[in-house]
Amino acid sequence: MGRSRGFSLIELVLVVSVIALALTFALPNLVGRTPRYALRAAGREVGATIQLARSQAVLDGESYGVRYDVSEGTFRVLLPEGLSQKGSDAGLSLRRLDPEVRLESIVTPDGKGHDGGEVDIELTPTGTAGSHIVILSNTNDERLYVKFHALVGTLTFSSDPLSWHEYKD
Repeated sequence: MGRSRGFSLIELVLVVSVIALALTFALPNLVGRTPRYALRAAGREVGATIQLARSQAVLDGESYGVRYDVSEGTFRVLLPEGLSQKGSDAGLSLRRLDPEVRLESIVTPDGKGHDGGEVDIELTPTGTAGSHIVILSNTNDERLYVKFHALVGTLTFSSDPLSWHEYKD
């Protein structure tokens, strides 16, 4: 009789113990970072939505928009016909933030913060309108500021508060 192939019980117990020990140290680090990653992912999703609306406006030569519902934590691209009708559903699919992320406020270049309800931001094809800052937070009270500058079409992501002072004469 030859020796059978496989693992002994001692070898299996040793491998399972090493894996359990590794998870003991790794899992708390992953759990603690989840709200931060959720916040960053939400920021990227908001930024992508803004860029989509801006690109469509330039491509079609018509104003598009982004509608944020600060109270519900939702946002969507508004089609040109949806801009003139408050509460209109003339837009692309509704996006909902991760439950660990909160839409705190939308700030326009005049410094006005919108902390509740629906906020429509019109994005013109020439970039003369649509600049705004989206403030997101997570369950750890960390904040992410997503700033869109319509004239040049740039997005800035920061964990430090952003303002409009660098664009004023």
